[in-house]
Order: sequence, then structure tokens, then C-alpha cells
Amino acid sequence: MKLWVWDTYMLYHVCNSYYIQFVVKYVPSSIETPHTLYRFKCIDLDGNGILTTNEMQFFYEEQLHRMECMAQEPVLFEDILCQMIDMIGPENETYFTLRDLKKCKLSGNIFNILFNLNKFMAFETRDPFLIRQVITVLQ
Repeated sequence: MKLWVWDTYMLYHVCNSYYIQFVVKYVPSSIETPHTLYRFKCIDLDGNGILTTNEMQFFYEEQLHRMECMAQEPVLFEDILCQMIDMIGPENETYFTLRDLKKCKLSGNIFNILFNLNKFMAFETRDPFLIRQVITVLQ
């Protein structure tokens, strides 16, 4: 009987982890929906309503491992943390709250940095001058 319970738990855990991967990777991060709250809760490991540097670094370590496997030059977490603080502009620079993420239009990039290596690398290698030119043309 315990084996069945363990198998059921593992099946639920595997299915749930695939759902998390789907939501995190394929639902656009810029959409202001319950997905933002869901992603926030995925990162908030202790459930206290704030994202600390330790929690974000826990997820970023997987990205570092993926970069090394792809022979990419790894980007240090300290550098990424400075970029995230500049993007979000939180009330307290030692942690992020859900309110901090909701008030910023670039909060989707935080989730991409921590979960989606392809979008993160595209973000890291973007050309800011080209982006300004495109914005100028569109206006």
C-alpha cells in the first residue's frame, strides 16, 4: 500500500513539475495574469511573500549549469542581481515583493533570467542601440 501511495505521489510530482515547466517557459512573462503570481510563488520557496537573493540564486544556479553545458560564458549571479535590482527598482533592495514585480513592466525578464535560458541569453545579448532605433521608428 505504501508503494502505491509513493508512486501516486511521484506521478503527481512529475506531472506538476511538467506543468510548472510549461507555464514558466511558454506563457509570456509580460502578461499580467495569475501566471505572475504563480511564478512568484514558485520562486518564493519559504512562502514569506518576498524573494530573497538566496531564493533567486537557487534557481539561477540551474541556469549556470545549463550555460556551462552549452559552453556559454557564465554570467555571475552578483552581476545579474544588480541588473534585476535596476530593472525592478524595489522598495527594499535586499528583496523583491509581488508588488515590486507588478509595478514594473520588465518583471517578465526576472522570470526569464531564472527559468528560461533561451530568453535569458537573448536578453543578455540584445543590442540597446538597436532597441532604441526600433522604438523611435515605431513612435
